[in-house]
Amino acid sequence: MKIGHLLQDREEASTAAPPTPTFFTNMDLIATHPSQETSPLDSRSLQLLQIHSEDFPTPESLPASSPGELCPEPSVLQLPHEGGLAELYNFFVENLLSFLPVLRTEDIGSFGDMVRDGQWLLAYSMAYVAAGFVPGCKAVRASLAPSISTYLSQCALGNDAESRWIALQSVAVLYSWTMPKIQPTFPDLVDRNPPLAHDTLRAMWDRLTSTSTTLEASEDVARLLEQYFRESDIRKHMCVRRYLCRLWMYTIIHDRTWLIDPANVFKADPGISTCKYIFRDYLTDHVVGLIVAQVELCLIRERLPDACRRIHSFHCGSTSETPELSFQQPLTMLKELDDAVDIWHREWSPRWTKSRSYEPLEVYYHFTRFCISEQATKIYQSCSLFETSLGAELSLVETSIERTALHDLKLLNTRQVVFIRAMAEVMVAVGTYDKQWTASLGETLLRRLSMRLSTEPGQIQSALRRFATSRARR
Repeated sequence: MKIGHLLQDREEASTAAPPTPTFFTNMDLIATHPSQETSPLDSRSLQLLQIHSEDFPTPESLPASSPGELCPEPSVLQLPHEGGLAELYNFFVENLLSFLPVLRTEDIGSFGDMVRDGQWLLAYSMAYVAAGFVPGCKAVRASLAPSISTYLSQCALGNDAESRWIALQSVAVLYSWTMPKIQPTFPDLVDRNPPLAHDTLRAMWDRLTSTSTTLEASEDVARLLEQYFRESDIRKHMCVRRYLCRLWMYTIIHDRTWLIDPANVFKADPGISTCKYIFRDYLTDHVVGLIVAQVELCLIRERLPDACRRIHSFHCGSTSETPELSFQQPLTMLKELDDAVDIWHREWSPRWTKSRSYEPLEVYYHFTRFCISEQATKIYQSCSLFETSLGAELSLVETSIERTALHDLKLLNTRQVVFIRAMAEVMVAVGTYDKQWTASLGETLLRRLSMRLSTEPGQIQSALRRFATSRARR
């Protein structure tokens, strides 16, 4: 059997879940465009990324005519001129809007039209996010943040429904591209109280949605869909759009809490968990289907903490069961989760080829399976001293070690390799600010990718076959 060989080649690393795509889309913490004075905090990450820069494909920068010219860094903090904000707004519309399904393209006009129509808060929020992708625009973000934060607070206190809806959309835009709070190693190098921090936006969302529950919103939509059965465009109704916005934010909040504290992941209430049934006749709609699919995957992942608690009990020796039984149950739970993710994939993956907006689902799928595999591999490493039959879970263990060791890059297409590399780079960058083991795992992934890509896939397969044959003869 090939498990022992795979584990020998596997380097020691943390089992922490890697970041999601929305986790690494904010570029302020990744010095892809370093200044002339690079602190020791950044240099280690930058040197490592430069070493591996030619090993495999690098994601191209988002297309823009002259991004460096959009907003030159001003010497003093000042409100950006409207022309620069319009350029950033257009950058968001052209490159990022497709990844935010809660905004309808037909509701988005030019920057000037948005401002004249009283939607300047949403337009400024989009420009703020875009500035995070454009070199030299940190001062633009800093000048926009106080105005956005102040007006969001005013909307949360007011009773105007239209203003609250614009504020909800703005928070969805901002929160989708905001990093969770990091405990820095050198606190003097970061802003202690940024006005648009991750936790601040989360609290703002809770205040804006405090007037009604998600369950009430789902009931309103259910009644509407009964009245307008099989209507071609249900997203023109405001109650549907508000409900979809709540569902989208649930998936984002779930992803963040799952990364920060998997044992206390943000869980769905009945108003969220019933969305697939409510929209059962409209799942072919590219926006409704995308959001429902992401909710369904989050509902599957909510079951992972139960398996993790069983794993923790096994490692701490707090269970009275025999070793064989104590690891058999969490392995069985992980196998059920892996099967559920497989079923989810078969149901939703055919849509990925039809719409670009579904592309993030592929990343969420691989990310979820990777996390399940890490836990399964962790159990097997801990219980390898016990001679017992794993039964149906053996296939999960073998597959898990294959996944987490990245042995067969032939199974990954170019886009997936690019994602893994980007994920590793972010883990290195975040690890320099936060925990050393995060950087260690990122370095391990970069090094492993470098080695695998420098080896012919055929050679890797031949080596595995030779080892499997030698093991069978023993």
